[in-house]
Amino acid sequence: MKTSPKNYLYIFIPFVMCLLVSCNQESEHASPKQSSINLKNIEQASELHIKQQDSSIKLSKEGSDWTVKEQTFQDDMANQFVLAFSNMRGDKVKEQNEMDLLFEVAADQSQMKLYKKKNQYYLVRQNQTYQLYNVPNLVKYYSPVIFSEKKAFPLEADQIKKIEFRGERDHYSLSKQTDYSSVEKAPFISGWFLHDYYSHDYSVEYKKMDEILSTLTHLKVSDPSNEIDQSKLINWKEIIIQEEGKEYTLKLLKDENNQYYATVNKERNLFVVPKGQIENLVNRPFSIIDKFLCLIMADALNKWTIEGKQSEQITAIHRLNSTSDKIISTFQLNNSNIDEADFRNLYQYIAVLSANKEYKGEALEKKPYLKMAYEFASDGREHSRKLEFYPLKTNNNMFAIKENGNIDFVIKKDQLVTMLKQVNEFD
Repeated sequence: MKTSPKNYLYIFIPFVMCLLVSCNQESEHASPKQSSINLKNIEQASELHIKQQDSSIKLSKEGSDWTVKEQTFQDDMANQFVLAFSNMRGDKVKEQNEMDLLFEVAADQSQMKLYKKKNQYYLVRQNQTYQLYNVPNLVKYYSPVIFSEKKAFPLEADQIKKIEFRGERDHYSLSKQTDYSSVEKAPFISGWFLHDYYSHDYSVEYKKMDEILSTLTHLKVSDPSNEIDQSKLINWKEIIIQEEGKEYTLKLLKDENNQYYATVNKERNLFVVPKGQIENLVNRPFSIIDKFLCLIMADALNKWTIEGKQSEQITAIHRLNSTSDKIISTFQLNNSNIDEADFRNLYQYIAVLSANKEYKGEALEKKPYLKMAYEFASDGREHSRKLEFYPLKTNNNMFAIKENGNIDFVIKKDQLVTMLKQVNEFD
């Protein structure tokens, strides 16, 4: 049986994803400076003790998992908290005055205190103060409620079909349904797409989608310690979760101090919900999507054209070898053959073009700086995508990206200049 070329589309995926994360990996794995703190060793501790005012939680290590000590039930929240805490980094700073203590952590023999001062977070360990960055929401807004037994919903992540977020400004939904072709879907490993907000669907970034699903399936609630006057609360968001044949509703409210409350499934009972979990769950759409402009794998590309100060055209022919286990591709730039390896090196500069921010209706120049068009095969049909880049009148270093007459995002001029430079080197 012969293998279809589409089965080889994933050749391109690891290469592009590697480009996206390489810088982050370098920073994560670089040797820490003497003036910095790296909390990864927390994961090697056998026990953590978390204290906050009247609350005292003990976590213990069992194999590779963390559990809440002396608790009859177990879920993933202990693992989530330790991972969040250990991912923080910080640099030495001088001792700070007038900081607010958030909580204390004892990891075996190491004693740490987490503080907040204005909008900055600090960790004090062995009388040394570190200013923290990359502070996760579960740490910023730590609440012992995350370790409680009572969950908002009896959800399983692999059973969730759709999540809808409704608010005064933002209304969008997430699901695995999309109008993308197989080739357009292939690079996006989360398998989830954002709908009903931009002009078309956008893939949800893998780590963020994993965080949203994990938060939903472990979302904790607790009864308020004092009676709450609901008439003084602000209706903030509504989240609707759909499983096969089931629907759950979380109505979120908040008070003047931004403490979050919720009703579950339209019942009257009011619960307190942990702010750290809610902040992980409710996001601005731009912060959770993959921001590629048009990520078409090279093995599916038939033609790519560019129109600007000069025109360029790349064409491709793909076929299987005699044993049907490898794609043989021939590429031409402006009707001249180019080496396949050289083309793939060039194509990375085209493939990873990505949006920098949302378009806010800024005035545009009348003529586009650049036009690009992709033609590719997928699902037995020919497809095309066309992009136009218009300089903003207020900032010629930023271009609005128009696709099919709609503009969702803005890109930096530098990205296009770098791409054009690489293409011109082939001429």
